[in-house]
Amino acid sequence: MSLAPRRHRLLASLLVAVVALSSSGFVLLTGAETDRYLAISRSLELFGRIYRAVSSDYVDVVDPAAFVRAGIDGMLATLDPYTVYLDGEEASDLELITTGKYAGIGVTLALRDGQLVVIAPTEGYAAERAGIRPGDRLLRIDSTDVSHLTPTDVRLLVRGAPGTSVGVTVNRAGVAEPLEFSLTREEIQVRNVTWSGRVAPGVGYIGLDRFSRRAGEEVRQAITALQSPTDEPLTGVILDLRGNPGGLLDAAIDVTEAFVPTGSLIVSTRARGDAVGRKVTSDVAPVLDPSVPLIVLIDGGSASASEIVAGALQDLDRAVLVGERSFGKGLVQTVVPLGGRSSLKITTARYYTPSGRSIQAIDYSAPRPDHRTPVVVADSLRHPYQTRSGRLVYDRGGIAPDTTVVPPTADPLLVELRRQQMIFRFADRYAAAHPTLPDNFQIDSALLRQFDAFLVESHFTYESASEVKLKELRALLGPKTAASPALAGLERDLSQQKALDPGKHQDEIRRQLLGEIAGRYGNERGRQAALVPGDPQVKAAVALLGQPQRRLHLLNQ
Repeated sequence: MSLAPRRHRLLASLLVAVVALSSSGFVLLTGAETDRYLAISRSLELFGRIYRAVSSDYVDVVDPAAFVRAGIDGMLATLDPYTVYLDGEEASDLELITTGKYAGIGVTLALRDGQLVVIAPTEGYAAERAGIRPGDRLLRIDSTDVSHLTPTDVRLLVRGAPGTSVGVTVNRAGVAEPLEFSLTREEIQVRNVTWSGRVAPGVGYIGLDRFSRRAGEEVRQAITALQSPTDEPLTGVILDLRGNPGGLLDAAIDVTEAFVPTGSLIVSTRARGDAVGRKVTSDVAPVLDPSVPLIVLIDGGSASASEIVAGALQDLDRAVLVGERSFGKGLVQTVVPLGGRSSLKITTARYYTPSGRSIQAIDYSAPRPDHRTPVVVADSLRHPYQTRSGRLVYDRGGIAPDTTVVPPTADPLLVELRRQQMIFRFADRYAAAHPTLPDNFQIDSALLRQFDAFLVESHFTYESASEVKLKELRALLGPKTAASPALAGLERDLSQQKALDPGKHQDEIRRQLLGEIAGRYGNERGRQAALVPGDPQVKAAVALLGQPQRRLHLLNQ
């Protein structure tokens, strides 16, 4: 997690720089400090000797830059995985994470059936304005054939200086000839809030995917829109942090401030040798009315800044946390510029939730004779802390939800529909045949029958869970087993039951079809608007908001 400046409340950096000479020319060091700096000096001298010897005398020619990069990476590998040297494209990726901006055409790509496919053009930017759609398959960027390239390779081709042009050629379902677009690169502002809206009468939803600089501003805007006086009164809000890997510490603070009273402790940080630490409290009024219940969705992909927000809202008893245990990253990183396009992202502090707990799940400092190796903290070593109302919460293992809701295990039918891109491809076909989407579009029985016919036409097959087990049993018993007639009868029964699978999963198939088809006309926002209300964990959160006694019990147990 990067640390950015924040209205005089945090120091500009948690990294302590040691200056060897004072203005008078001398600085007093303790004996231990003297020994440490002598050890650093000797180690650097040894590193330099080895580097020079290998670079000049090794039997094969050594690339000096690659050799020193390997040395840097080797040193940093003995620390935690968040302390890394960044150069070139890596530095650009970090800039995107922190600023939420990049220069390009505004398009999200992925591999589908071995082809690069547009998943969603970014609303309001060059690709969308030119008419590029979800499902379009990339053929060329300028004159470069991209059929053999990865999404990362193509990203390097489409990004560039704002104002420059790039040619994009695509194939589109239902269109015979390739389509060519000439696009002008521009600065793209990536959204932190992917979608917000009503998911049930009176219930608002905010999906937060990242924590770049504008995250707090976007959350405030979403809350204001949800509290519009023209809509029915807001009876609850769901903040979705599932799969959000984090970002800026300041952004996490800004987001938390939108929900908690002024003066609330949000987070504290402690660097090496800092016994007191630094505390951050909210200094602005919340945007969401304090009387409106709040639920926060978390899972194993909720990390870093997400855990700061979730931990603060849990410790302050402002929200009920629903879902699964979070990732468990309680470390703060600072970016140190090294000149040119290179920088060092270094872990400089630990952070603590308002109750005082560190939620770091892995100990990267556990000693071993050769080097340090990460160790997962055992449950027996976790310590209890108390929320504002006295509820027990625990440290060193991520953040546990107040009520656990695990998504249902995907049935083999649904897994294979997704893996073989059946729903994605059917949405392409539908969009090719329908220039516009009807108002209040829904997946009716007629469209489901069309989808079933599409599966037959596409020779779609899959093995049910029972068929997999039967195959394993056949392999175990061998081909000449006396049980063969019984197994054959069981196989017929399973085949008959399998024919009923699409009906058993009809609701989920409808939901996924609705999301993919709506996404062809409304970009990612349209897709989310169709998918989110039917999400099992969102539905559980909506149900909990309709049970005020149970919700209050969870906040006071």
